[in-house]
Amino acid sequence: IRDRQQTAQSIADLAAGAIVKARLLAESEKRTHQLKTLYDTTRQLSSTLDQERLFKKILQSAVEILDCEAGSLLMADKQSNELIFRAALGPAAGALVNQRMPAGSGPAGKSFTTRETILINDAGLSDFWPKHRESFKGFKPRSLLAAPMLVKNRVVGVIELINHRDGTDFTQDDLELLTTFASQAAVAVENATLY
Repeated sequence: IRDRQQTAQSIADLAAGAIVKARLLAESEKRTHQLKTLYDTTRQLSSTLDQERLFKKILQSAVEILDCEAGSLLMADKQSNELIFRAALGPAAGALVNQRMPAGSGPAGKSFTTRETILINDAGLSDFWPKHRESFKGFKPRSLLAAPMLVKNRVVGVIELINHRDGTDFTQDDLELLTTFASQAAVAVENATLY
């Protein structure tokens, strides 16, 4: 009986090790895909000079890279000190585009004013976008990332992403990836503006 127990324990240990290795391999492959997509997208963004197309492409790319359910791209209006929703994906997209909000309002506004990436998990419990809450139609925000788009030490906009499609929380790796992407996107926006 003792031999059988030891054999069973050895098999269980091998299976656990194989599961851990498979999970690490899957995470590594996912990160490799994200970084390749980030590289390819950055090259594409730098060749787009039409601002409206660029805004949509930036947001679509961010949502794809981090595999999210929804997102928005807000750009700063220097005259009014407001943020303007220039692109949106997800259930409330139609209600958000061209809407304005004060620069310090909600996670995007906080990201804008602090110049920091904001990560909130369990966002369904926080009170953000109350003006547009009725537009979500059953969509439940669980987690949120908001990254400032910095160019030459000034914030030109914010990329905000909501919910991983697989239901998992956003991680520190996600935060770093979005921060890097937002910086590249900001340069592309600046180039399009100068053009």
